[in-house]
Amino acid sequence: VFKTDAALIEGFTRNWEWMWALEKGGVGAPPADPLRPVAFSGGKYPRYAFSPQGGVEDLLVDAIGRSKSTIDIAIFSFYSQRVADALIAAQKRKVAVRLAADTGQTRRSQAMLALSNAGVALRLSAGRGGAGVMHHKYALFDGALLMSGSYNFSQNAELYNFENDLFTAAKGEVAAFGGEFAVIWAQGRAPEPGDLPAPKSL
Repeated sequence: VFKTDAALIEGFTRNWEWMWALEKGGVGAPPADPLRPVAFSGGKYPRYAFSPQGGVEDLLVDAIGRSKSTIDIAIFSFYSQRVADALIAAQKRKVAVRLAADTGQTRRSQAMLALSNAGVALRLSAGRGGAGVMHHKYALFDGALLMSGSYNFSQNAELYNFENDLFTAAKGEVAAFGGEFAVIWAQGRAPEPGDLPAPKSL
């Protein structure tokens, strides 16, 4: 995504400076958007959010909870049971949830197993021609809100990693990512035995 929005550039610049300061002993939470100008289904979202400990998972769960018709997610690494539970709840209220995930990462994810057991529509991909990985990290809500960035759905991304996410309701950007999701979904395959982990023993 290439952006010339001065507010976005300022936010990412502040985040870069915050990370640089941490290496010199700085402290505190990452920069946050002072406004929440992105509207979706009665909610307000920032233009950008950063990790660690910047509240990205809260924003993701909130958007899932506000979705009314569709949720399409392309994700490399999915280990957050909280996000999985929110998606399962969305499906129970008749939201059409589709999730395209990386084949190799899925084999280690109890959250993905929970989604599969709940009947959430899943497709797996190992990149183009099976020679790589499905490395996207984005979500589309009701075809109206896009969340995209480096953030995987994991505790590491939320609490420890340096990550970034953009939120936008711009129709062109939402449509472009929707088109890419359609390509991934068509190219992916349904999970087979061995693609998902065995349930954890009690």
